[in-house]
Order: sequence, then structure tokens, then C-alpha cells
Amino acid sequence: MLRKKDENAFYYTFLSIYKILIPLLFILIFFPISLQAKVSGVCSNCHTMHNSQDGSAVARGDTPWGGTGGSIEARSRLLVASCLGCHSSTGTEAVQDFPDGLKVPIVFNTSGYPTPALAGGNFYYVSPGSADYDSARGHNIFSDDVNLDAAPGDATGCTTNNSCHANLDRPFTGIIDPKQYFTGKYSCEGCHFYPKHHADDHGHLQGGKVTTAAQGWYRFLSGHMTADGHGVEGYEDGDWQYTSAADDHNEYLGNQVNTSGGGLFNLGHTTTGFCTGCHYNFHDQNGVNSPFTRHPADVVIENTGEYSNAFGAGGSGKGTYDPLIPVGRPVLPDAPDNQVNVGTDMVMCLSCHRAHGSENFKMLRWDYRGWPANGGTNYCAMCHTSKQ
Repeated sequence: MLRKKDENAFYYTFLSIYKILIPLLFILIFFPISLQAKVSGVCSNCHTMHNSQDGSAVARGDTPWGGTGGSIEARSRLLVASCLGCHSSTGTEAVQDFPDGLKVPIVFNTSGYPTPALAGGNFYYVSPGSADYDSARGHNIFSDDVNLDAAPGDATGCTTNNSCHANLDRPFTGIIDPKQYFTGKYSCEGCHFYPKHHADDHGHLQGGKVTTAAQGWYRFLSGHMTADGHGVEGYEDGDWQYTSAADDHNEYLGNQVNTSGGGLFNLGHTTTGFCTGCHYNFHDQNGVNSPFTRHPADVVIENTGEYSNAFGAGGSGKGTYDPLIPVGRPVLPDAPDNQVNVGTDMVMCLSCHRAHGSENFKMLRWDYRGWPANGGTNYCAMCHTSKQ
């Protein structure tokens, strides 16, 4: 039994905790969207129930932020705009402010290539549709590619007529298997097959690891080979690398496999595996040891010879991470690692190229074509330190 004094102390302590818990439970029950790792804000930021407000259509199709015109027809999933409509802008910034503090990554600025661009780059230089830009600067999601009618390094059996991504502006024309949810999709959804903006991955503008289908996979990159059983794992930087530094960036999974060919079925949940789903033969490098028939991807940067000084390691095995030249990790870290571990970390597709497009030839991350005569840069020397 409690004495009267102790009983009173217990009562007031319990009452104090009760006053804190009840409002907290109310918030958790009735306002979960602000606490869970989902897109936040009011639903009408992205959806319209009947595509009508005050007698006018709400949908705006592919029209970029700041633009006018475009289709006002109702869209599937009750969306106000298409992928491009939400992720493009007439402005110069690579991040668009929504109401309620929500921010949206912009991958297509119609007025010019943004500075800084986000990690995946920008489609600006592809949009003119000229032979000089088109596939030479990025993936063409807008119109028939002037230079290409199929993905370079296309896999055996995937031709112009039956490849689901022969040209990203055209839908798949073969037999569509309803069990394979990625067939028939093109443009943005030619790679981001199943966007899950409500997935429980991590808080808005916060970084975090994404490693499962329930989380939507890394940047919604999923579907190659066996539908939703395969996808890319990675650490997503909270602001899409709008700001970046040695300790502020995406992290990518790597998997060195001694085999030719590629695809997620033998490279695991890696970005290189996803890229080789279309560019299959680019991973046909005849093993993991030099001499290579093509530049290796998902191959360890050896801690020997000239490579021992890669990323400024100076033979220590530890270099300084540069977000411009990302590496693949054999084990995905829980947070951005500010070092490159020479001898275990890997060169990969994204070490040299941007996924969407860049201002440089062949979607490169730096102006190699302009080097040295026109003031370009040779970041090949980041690994090939004796060949500057």
C-alpha cells in the first residue's frame, strides 16, 4: 500500500504523463501523414476528384510549373498532372515549392539547364530534338530519337519491334502480359515503372535507405526481369543532391559479378543491374579482371598501381568522396560515407553518366569532349591517376 504522501505524488505524476500522452495519441491517430514517411500535404496538391473546380478543369497534363496551356483532360489515378507536369518547370531552379512546405524535384527545366542540377541531371538538352542533342545528351522521353531506334547495347532478342524500351517515347507494341506491370509503359514510366509516392520509405526532405518493394525501391526503379520482385536498393539523399558534399549525397549498391551480360537477375539490386536491363551488352566485359573489352561497371577499384591514389587516397586505401563521381558500395551504408574505400568500392554506370541527361556529350558528368583545348575536365584521372 502507498502512504498518503506517496499516493499523492503518484497521482500527480500519472496526471502529468496523462496530459502529455492524450494529445500525442490524438496527433498520431488523426494526423499520421505528418509523422509517417510519405508525401505530405493536402491531397488536392496532386489529385482532383472530379476534375472540376468553380466550373473549370483542374488537370493540366504535361504543362510545366509556370507554363500555360496543355491538356486539361482528366487523368488516371485522379492525378492533376502527368509525371512531366509535376517534375518540369519554366523556371531555373531544380526544386519546385509546393504549398504546405512540400518540395518537388524538377528534372526538366524548359528555360535552361539548371545550376545546380539534381543527381540524375536534367532533360533540357534533349528537348530540342536535334541530332546534336537528342541521345547525345540524354534519354529522349519526348519524341522519336533522331539518332537511335533502340537502346545501345540492346539485349539479344530485344529488337526495335519487341523491346519494351526500344525508344522511351514509344509504348511497347508486343504482347502485354498483365502480370508484368512494366510492359506498355514509356516516357518517365519506362524506367520508373511503379511510382509509389505514398510508400513508407523516409520523411520528406530526409535521407534514408530504400531496399524493399514496400518502400517503392530506390527512386521507384523497379520491374526488370520478374516484376516487383526486383528493384534497385540505395540511400536516397533528402534533397536529391540539390546540395551535395562528401558527406551529403546518394549512396549506391554495387555487386562485382564475374560474368558477361547483365540485368538485375545476376547483378542484384544495383543501379548497374538496372541500366543493363536495356543496355545489356555494355556489361559484357569478359570477367572482372583486365584487359576488358568495355569499360568495366560494378568492378572494384583496385588498391594497386595508379588506382591506389584514386580519389586522393595516396595509397592509404581511403579517398575523399566526390558526389560528381559516385561509386558503388558492396554493402549499402546507413548514411552517406565521406570516404571512398579503394579496394572494395566500385566504378559503376553512374560514376560517369547522369541518368536523365546532362549538358555534356554522351550524358557524361563532366566536359571530357572539351578537354583539354576548350577548358573541359578530365575526371577519368580520378581513378586513372597516372594518365592525366
